[in-house]
Amino acid sequence: MARVPAVSEALARCLRDECEVEMEIRRTGEDGKERIIELYGSPLGANGSPGGAVLVLHEVTELRRLEHI
Repeated sequence: MARVPAVSEALARCLRDECEVEMEIRRTGEDGKERIIELYGSPLGANGSPGGAVLVLHEVTELRRLEHI
């Protein structure tokens, strides 16, 4: 589903449990720098059957850095 296991896990949990998910993912880029991604997911569906999900990812590395100054 995705190259990042945490994204696949979030999608699977969102669909399986029919619940919203929120998590922070830390990844090291090809340049060796750490990136921080916030993930929000919400199931889509009607009549109790999941029809899919929407995942929104925000890259918040710089925001986190500024919070710690």
